[in-house]
Amino acid sequence: MGLYEILKKQAVELDAGSFAKRYRGHYLLGHFLELDPSLLGFNTGKLPAMPDLEASGAVALQPRLWRLEKSDRNTWRSHISVGRAKNNDVVIRERAISKLHAHFCVPEAGAHGLQLCDIGSENGTEVNGERLPQDVPRLVLPGAEIVFAGTACQLHDESSLLTLLLRQSRRPTRS
Repeated sequence: MGLYEILKKQAVELDAGSFAKRYRGHYLLGHFLELDPSLLGFNTGKLPAMPDLEASGAVALQPRLWRLEKSDRNTWRSHISVGRAKNNDVVIRERAISKLHAHFCVPEAGAHGLQLCDIGSENGTEVNGERLPQDVPRLVLPGAEIVFAGTACQLHDESSLLTLLLRQSRRPTRS
């Protein structure tokens, strides 16, 4: 069970105050097709045209949630790295995403937003539809849409994440 499913269950079981206290922080939520890791290759792929998922008969996109926090996988203590390689703090296994694509600055306690910086990725990073210049940090706030090489994600804090998860929990399922 992934982090998305765990927190979706917790959103229903806990009151808002307990959820916010337990899961304080920033999160990145994206929706992805299941991908065979052998298709990734070593080199970053060019940004592909968006596939017609309906015509292809592809299964629904699956949610993937990352907590934006330092891991023991890289040595930059002041940055939360994002990329395709396994030594990033946030690993997004999509071919168009560079091995080391971008980074968030580790937030100070109580910070509402995060600084995001594209670090020279092949296919770029956008925030709310605007491409980031290389090596220029940009403040991103909860609710912002962040696109890493065509892969759309949304930034959440504990409050906006709880609202989203509760809304998803009430959505009727299709059989």
